[in-house]
Amino acid sequence: MGLEHVDVLQGLLKRDMKHLLTRILLLLGDGDLVSCKKVSRTWRKIISGDPRAQRRCKEAEQRLWDSRQNGPLLTRDVNPSRSAFSHVQLLASIPIQKPSGQDQTSSRKSRFREFQEIGSTVRQDEGLKPCRVCGSPARFSPAACRAACTRRSCGFVCCTLCQAQYHGSSACRLGVSRNPGQSKPCLLVGSAQSKRNVRRL
Repeated sequence: MGLEHVDVLQGLLKRDMKHLLTRILLLLGDGDLVSCKKVSRTWRKIISGDPRAQRRCKEAEQRLWDSRQNGPLLTRDVNPSRSAFSHVQLLASIPIQKPSGQDQTSSRKSRFREFQEIGSTVRQDEGLKPCRVCGSPARFSPAACRAACTRRSCGFVCCTLCQAQYHGSSACRLGVSRNPGQSKPCLLVGSAQSKRNVRRL
């Protein structure tokens, strides 16, 4: 529509849909009717044009006046007539907790150290890659196309071709046979063979 603000009540009034306006006003609490009456002349006209809403609004205004005379004014949070918007107010009052930048940075640093420590123990024919379950370092064997997570609480072992649980020499989801005599071993990035293949291109 391209409009920054849309006045639904005014739109319904222009289309003479008073039956819908009546149903909307019935859903509002008495205190909400008083607040709506203060929004604009159009909204005041809508409430004044509905006899039941007008009566409820006057009664609420009278109670409000009495409470001002007899004691402290009821606030929005303790006003019992605000049932229509109570859920919205409750959601708005709950603070959204976002992870701080320090937490994200510290988790990245700890993961980096974890890869460094495990990397010092990796053999020449092995590599490291993140575990697809927990993200911890996983020892990657290019010859067997097998990756095993080094984290004790995870320990997930997967096939690096189909990313499923390691299934030995049986065919994986991609239909590739795991028999070493029938399939070529997976190349490790940075190996001599992979560099020769790049030069060939």
